[in-house]
Amino acid sequence: ADAAPVPARIARATSGRRPGGCGSGVGAVCRLFDAQLLRDKAAYMAAMRMSCGSVRELMFALRIDLTRNFANIAKSKLHEKFTEVPEPIQAYQTEVKEQLIMIRDWPEDELPNSEKLAFFRETRHAFGRTALLLSGGGTHGTFHMGVCKALFENHMLPRVLAGSSAGAVVCGIVATRTDAELSALFERVEEFDMTFFAHSGVLAMARQILRKGSLQDMAHMVRKLRQLYGDLTFLEAYERSGRILNVSITPADTNEPPRLLNYLTAPHALVWSAVAASSAFPGLFPAQHLLARNTLGEIVTFSALIGDGGLERRWRDGSLEMDLPTQALSEMFNCNHFVVSQANPHLVPLLHLKRALPGCWGSVVEAEFKHRCHVAQLTAPHFARPAARLLSLFTQPWTGDITMMLPLSLHYGVNPMINPDAGQLAALLHMGELAGWEKLSAIECNCSVEATLDACMAAVTNAARGRRFARGVGAGGSAARLPPGAAHPFAPRIPSWLHMPALGM
Repeated sequence: ADAAPVPARIARATSGRRPGGCGSGVGAVCRLFDAQLLRDKAAYMAAMRMSCGSVRELMFALRIDLTRNFANIAKSKLHEKFTEVPEPIQAYQTEVKEQLIMIRDWPEDELPNSEKLAFFRETRHAFGRTALLLSGGGTHGTFHMGVCKALFENHMLPRVLAGSSAGAVVCGIVATRTDAELSALFERVEEFDMTFFAHSGVLAMARQILRKGSLQDMAHMVRKLRQLYGDLTFLEAYERSGRILNVSITPADTNEPPRLLNYLTAPHALVWSAVAASSAFPGLFPAQHLLARNTLGEIVTFSALIGDGGLERRWRDGSLEMDLPTQALSEMFNCNHFVVSQANPHLVPLLHLKRALPGCWGSVVEAEFKHRCHVAQLTAPHFARPAARLLSLFTQPWTGDITMMLPLSLHYGVNPMINPDAGQLAALLHMGELAGWEKLSAIECNCSVEATLDACMAAVTNAARGRRFARGVGAGGSAARLPPGAAHPFAPRIPSWLHMPALGM
């Protein structure tokens, strides 16, 4: 790996791109967004703020145009051209954030907390959320750890995380740890144990497949996963870290759609069991039963928990049908912006080819290739249907609004089905971190207003609840107190959209 500091490597890697200004020399690129509309809107909002008129007029003006892609500022092609946020976008977003903070801090006698809560709740819902999606990829998925390190250290790690296969392993690591634990982990990340495969030699894998029908031993994988996550459930992981973990799995025995597991859809499922199932690619690992904790605290199969009566119901790699679960996250958590780390061995070469083709030809080739795969699935004879299902690996979404890709040098230099050596591990981590740093300006451009909305919402909610709690009077006439050992009701966590009381509603 390059020994130079990551920021220095970023400067070198992006030296051919333009800075974030929007002068006459970059007119073609600036046409990707409407700079004049941004300037006009920022000037209008600044004039309203300086006039210090009615706060409700200020709120009205903000709500009219506060969308994520206002003036095309969220366009993905835009951020491939600039190494920093363009000045018109930066000025507009700075003004928006100042006004949001101004509304948050407005005196309560003029603007009650109930109105502030309604404003921030509705505005945040309309603006949407960002999710980080980590693809499968076997050993190549170590690249995701570097991406998460870069985002976490720059305070840009989204709280909604989704992964399949290797991506699920990394999502689980991040979503089951507190910020302090993550910080300590990332400080020594190159010493982290990423040896999830029991066999690295051809003869050992041949013996394994002859005895068990798969190349690798799932018992070894499960031991490693339990060391990483313990027996945490999805709900416990969410309450511990405040991050929403999503793991995609595909049915192996039953005729049903793929599932996205999280603290809403499977609150009592064990994280390590879900990640093991999501990693069970056919031929590499056997399909797995999903385990959960019942009301007595016992670990049982998910099938027994929901009364399937002994039905064989196993699960396998989520990458087969739902590698990047954008639609499910949109429906469940109001996500409308997706940051993707892509390391799938079958897709990385195609994405690099797409990027290398001029103009729109990359998108044309991708659309045609996906169409042919879909037609092949539809027209496959009955006996070939199981094999044709594997074409779903290519017909799914490949990218997000912001996409980081594994470099081709590592794609061809690292075997995804065996453990990496020390040099390969360091290279994968460093290139992931480099990819994350390269996209920081794009993520900042698309997420800074969202982060401010979240912070304002949390501050107003806690202030309102704190006042109610302080004024609360019990049956004996004394102020309400927390029972010994109870969690504080204002602990920082992201409430579900479905849990209205947690949103102050």
